Order: sequence, then C-alpha cells, then structure tokens
Amino acid sequence: MSRKLIFKIGSYIVRLRSKKSTGLLYNLIYAANVDVVLNKLKEKDLSRVRKLGYNSGVALIYDMADKVRQGLLGRNIDELIEQGKSAWYIYFGSKVETIVDRKDNEVVVKIRDRECPSCMGRRYDGFYCEAMAAGHEGAQYAVIELLNLPVDVEVHETKCIAKGDEYCEFTVIYKMRK
Repeated sequence: MSRKLIFKIGSYIVRLRSKKSTGLLYNLIYAANVDVVLNKLKEKDLSRVRKLGYNSGVALIYDMADKVRQGLLGRNIDELIEQGKSAWYIYFGSKVETIVDRKDNEVVVKIRDRECPSCMGRRYDGFYCEAMAAGHEGAQYAVIELLNLPVDVEVHETKCIAKGDEYCEFTVIYKMRK
C-alpha cells in the first residue's frame, strides 16, 4: 500500500472521529509530529513534543488575547476550568468530563477525554498525548501571566487510550501563590 493511500485512509478515519475541522487539523499535525519523534528520531520520551505543545499553547493565547483584547480570558480558577473545556472542544474536537478537587492552596482538575482523537486507535507504552497536556499548560500559563493572577499551573497526562486506558486523563494542578 502506498504512503499516499495510507495517509488518505488515516485522514478519513481522523475526520470521522473529529467533530470540528479545527480538531481535525490539530490532530493530523499532532499525530505527524509525535510519529516523527517516536519513529524517525527513535526517542522514548516526549520532551521535545511536550516543549512544542507548551510553546504552541502560549503562542495561541497571546494571539487570541491580542485579537480579543483579553476580554474572553478566564479571571479566576473556575473560569480557567470552563475556558479549558471550551478550548478542548474547539481545538481537539471532543467534549470532556472534569472532576474538581479543591484543597487549601490548591485546586486539582482531572480532565477526561473518552474519545481522544489524537491517540485513539494507536498503541504506545507511554503517554502519547503529553504534548496536548503541555499545550494546555502553556495556554493556562499565558492567561495567568496576562492577567497577573496569583496562581501557578502544571498539567500532565495521567492516563492514555494509547496505553490501554479507558480514557485520556489530564491532571491540572493550580497552586495559589503566597
């Protein structure tokens, strides 16, 4: 089978899974980047892809903030969570569940995507979607920085469909600065 035909079939499958064209485009680009790192560069960790995801998330928010004059950016953690869910649908094409656990100086949010179009149908023994986590972290960091919110954020993938888990899960930790 030719590479062109395989790409066409793969594109068609992703298109069926992605409910939005932005999700389709993102997922095709994401999969190509991850495949290059894993297959061509033979890397076992996704640190390069994570850095690319993080920088993309930061750039996306700065570009959006410039266009909308920061009016749509979350002003507190609850708004950041809702903004993250909306962005997930816009850029990844799938709706997610969120579980929020509030502690004294920390809020932990579990984002669960049961139809992750980036890794569904793939097999990988690590966290295939870690760059998506990094992109979410970069975007959240940019909002926090733009609005000078007293919060630090960290995001990591903690479950992955490509690993055999039931869903992809991303853990977002917001820590209040003292």
